[in-house]
Amino acid sequence: MHIDSHQHFWHYEKSQYPWITDDIPALQRDFLPDALASIIARHSIDGTVVVQAREDVQENTYLLQLAAANPWILGVVGWIDLAARDAAEQIQECAANPLYKGIRYSRSDLGTGPPDSLRRGMQALAARNLTFDLLVTAATLEGAVQLVQQFPDNQFVLDHIGKPDILAGEMSPWNAHIRELGSRPNVACKVSGLVYRPVHAAISQAGFVRFLDVVFAHFGPDRLMFGSDWPVCTLCKTYAEVLAIVSTYIKALPHTEQQAVMGRTAMRIYRLAP
Repeated sequence: MHIDSHQHFWHYEKSQYPWITDDIPALQRDFLPDALASIIARHSIDGTVVVQAREDVQENTYLLQLAAANPWILGVVGWIDLAARDAAEQIQECAANPLYKGIRYSRSDLGTGPPDSLRRGMQALAARNLTFDLLVTAATLEGAVQLVQQFPDNQFVLDHIGKPDILAGEMSPWNAHIRELGSRPNVACKVSGLVYRPVHAAISQAGFVRFLDVVFAHFGPDRLMFGSDWPVCTLCKTYAEVLAIVSTYIKALPHTEQQAVMGRTAMRIYRLAP
């Protein structure tokens, strides 16, 4: 199966999505399953994993409802405040739905000594085989390394290859942190989010290669998965163009390794039912 491991939906309300700023007005509207269904069908994508786009526990209910109504949404990565006193209880409640696969968290200070409540939340995730998606940038990637070191029993997924500055071609210290994360067997990585601002339209295929070389060298195809980051990617590239960045890079790999990147890794890490 071909899986898009990272896409979003939202019913746009300015107060709910503060990260959708006025300098990216193209995202200040609804993006719902009907708009994506025809796109993935056109590109032979069999299913997707929908990922939270706002830090609100209601996001869990909203995304699970969308997944229930659209069978091609194979999994939900939601949001829970792991520092909340009742985080473990919230995790237990969400985990009762088999479509719930994990959470995403964007705090950059998680590796600096988590409080007991956060530790309990991490343990609750591990006990229920739920993943922890890491949303960081190259500047905060060191915190992700520290977090992974503290919680070897959790399954982590690094989103967007850690958001290096591909446009500027800045490799260091991003590449050192990727090497460290890649050495940890409990960390997978999404080849997603390579473009997320209009200026990224200027990046050619060649501009991505050095960065992809690093993640493929340190994670390998069996811990890498394609993700479109739709609709954010549409700020500068079409779905087809984003898909082509990855498919062009992997075309020289053995077929089994291509299958891993384009679906098998996501199926395994997120425990997706075909």
